[in-house]
Formats: sequence, structure tokens, C-alpha cells
Amino acid sequence: MPAGRRWRARHQARRLRPGPRCARGGLMTWRSTHSIHPVTMRQQNLATVLKVILAHGPIPRADITEIAGTSSGTTTKLTAALIEAGIVKELTASGPTAGAGRPRVPLDLDTASRAVLTLHIGVHYSLVAAVDIRAEQILQRKVEHRSADAREVIQRAAGALAELRRQLGGRLVIGVGITSGGTVDHTAGRLMHHADLGWTSVPVRDLVAEQLGLEVVYDNEARGEALAELTFGVGSRADNVIALFVGSVVEAAIVVDRRIHRGAHGVAGTVTHLPVGEARGPRCECGRRNCLRMVASNTGLLTIAREQGIATESTTYEELVERSAGGDDAVAELLALRARWVGEAVGVLTDLLDPDAVTLSGNATHAEGFLDAVRTGMRSADPTRPDEVVQLATFGEQSTAAAAAALLLDRYFADPVAFEPGLDTNHGG
Repeated sequence: MPAGRRWRARHQARRLRPGPRCARGGLMTWRSTHSIHPVTMRQQNLATVLKVILAHGPIPRADITEIAGTSSGTTTKLTAALIEAGIVKELTASGPTAGAGRPRVPLDLDTASRAVLTLHIGVHYSLVAAVDIRAEQILQRKVEHRSADAREVIQRAAGALAELRRQLGGRLVIGVGITSGGTVDHTAGRLMHHADLGWTSVPVRDLVAEQLGLEVVYDNEARGEALAELTFGVGSRADNVIALFVGSVVEAAIVVDRRIHRGAHGVAGTVTHLPVGEARGPRCECGRRNCLRMVASNTGLLTIAREQGIATESTTYEELVERSAGGDDAVAELLALRARWVGEAVGVLTDLLDPDAVTLSGNATHAEGFLDAVRTGMRSADPTRPDEVVQLATFGEQSTAAAAAALLLDRYFADPVAFEPGLDTNHGG
């Protein structure tokens, strides 16, 4: 059997094995990556039922009972509480009619009732957005950086979030998710270092929380992307994932057995100085010229373009993409070369970590032919890996907002009562 076919067979067989079962026999379909533990059995059951609806909705109560491992009475009480709170809604009944048994009334999340505010801090601008509880975008706005001062940038972005909140009308805003590149201490909510922004030890989470008065979760962009994929994307068929963000920075997140691997010092997934074969880019701070950040980030790409005489100091990455699409062969070749360099790095990572999937996000993916060129580069480093392992992020151009939202929603679905205490008093159970 050819190597590629053996790889597919091995991974398909692993994905088809039954998952772990909870104590009552129900199939466990979802778990948070955070150490959040609901206090009471009712809270645990509420979270379990809500996560089943998230993963499988629309779904009737009988199927919720089977998957969650709860009794039918408990399922009825808990879904009633979720419906009363407006988190879940009943849809039109389907299946047997009155003459042949009770109709099966499907339940699903009410995506019109709640929202999450999101912020991505980029190098030249920030993106603020509002999304629903399935991480689908409702509103978005770009906030240009008028200075390099961290507090000014964050305060302006928080002001834009407050304006989005006002535009949401009656939706309940459950919190804020924030992402950025650089080294992030997610426990302290601090941006420890961002080379391109020139920021060090910035209390990002606290600055936003003070201005908005909401629960705020902050982490690295790639980790947010990984959570978005686990919860809403490839996670339905992949337990081990590499999420690679390629834009003004290049970052990766590593998911092992559905948990983000952070490493001993919280910086696992840092690929800034991963050497890329024969690539030649600007000289890195470490002295080399083939570090992934210098040959694959937008910043490095623009420097190479200027050195080749196809860009000026004022040229933006977006302009290069437009020129490539318009038939500029020199720019198109440079963008394709960058994508192949990314692919070489992906090949090293897949050979080392053996993931089920690699997802690509960031505005580098907007360039025509990016995915095909990455797959070509991967084959040069890991020739037996099938192309379909590498794919674009589920949310496409909205992946930045989805990534930030996933940080908050991961905690919300793990313990909704922590965000909405009224759930603990609605109905029995």
C-alpha cells in the first residue's frame, strides 16, 4: 500500500473509534481546554446539555438524553431552564405525529439572544467585532492605530467595542475575547512582548475590562484560532491540530488530544525562529536570514519586496495582493514563494507532531493560490502526508473575530452559570 494511503487508513481508523463515555454511559463529545469545574451537579449537567446542543443542534431531547447521559427528567428540566433564559430555542417539530407517537421537537442555540465582543490587536490597526454564540460575525469595524502607545491603542479599541455594544440592541453581551500576536501570558492577561509593536508587559485584559466592565479573556491569536477550530470547525473530526496564523506575525498553536499544549513556560508553538531551508529574507535579530518570521510574515515579505525593487516604503501588504491578482507576475511569484516557505515549515511541524489537521489563517491566506503553494512546500519536507491535512481556517476572512470569541465561548460553554447566575435558579433539576 502506498505511504499516503497507509497514512489515510491509519488516521481514518483512529477517528472512527468510539469516544470516551461518561459515568452514565453517554458519549462525551466536547470538553473545555480550561480548568473550569462547575461547582454543583446541576451546573455540570447544564454545561453538558448545552455543549451537546452546541455540537449536535438542532437535536431533540431524547437524543440529548442519550448523548449527555442524563435522565429524561433531568434533560427536560435543564432544557426548560435554557429555553427560559433564551439561550436555547425550540424549532418546528419533526418525526412522528400525534397518530404515531409524540413529535420530536428539536432544540438549538438561540443565536439571536447573545453576543460576544472581540478585539484583535494587529500591528497597524485593530479589528473589533461582535459575534453570536456560534462565533458567526454580526458587526465588524477597523480601528487604525494613531500612535505606538499601548494604552492609547487599547483605549481607542475599547471605545469602539463600547459603540458596537450599543448597536447590538437587546442582545446580552456575555464578555470580550481578545487576541494578538506576540508572547501572551494568558493567566495574567498580559502581552509580555511583541517585537513589531514594540510593546512589553502590557496589561491588555485589565485595560479593556476596566473600560467595559465585562468578563475578558486574552490569549495569543493562534491559540484562539485553535479553539475556534476545536469548537466550531475541524474539531468534529480532528483531535490533534496545528493552527498556524500567518500575517503581520507568524504564530502557531499545538493541540494534542483536544487540549492546547502550552509547554513548560507557556510558549509552545512559537515558530518565529524556525529555520526554513534555503530561504533568504531580512536578517533576523538572532542573526540568521531564514527564520520563519523574516521570510513568511507580511513585514518580512514587504522588506524582501523592497529589496527586489517591486515595492516602496509606503506599499502595504494588501496592495501587493491586489497587484498579484491584477497580473503583476513579479509580485505573484514572491507571494507564491512565501507560501511555499510556509509549506516547508508546515512539513517540518507535521513530520514532528503528526496532526490530524493543520489550519491556516491570517491575511496571508487571502492571496490567490496560497493553499496550493503551501501544500507544495509541505511535500518537500514531508512527502508522505496527504494534501488535505492542510486546510484554510473554517471561518475564512472572519477567522480573526471567531478566534477571539472562541477564547470567551470556551469558558462560557464549560460553565454557563458562572456567566449567568440566574440559570441556577430557573426550574428544578
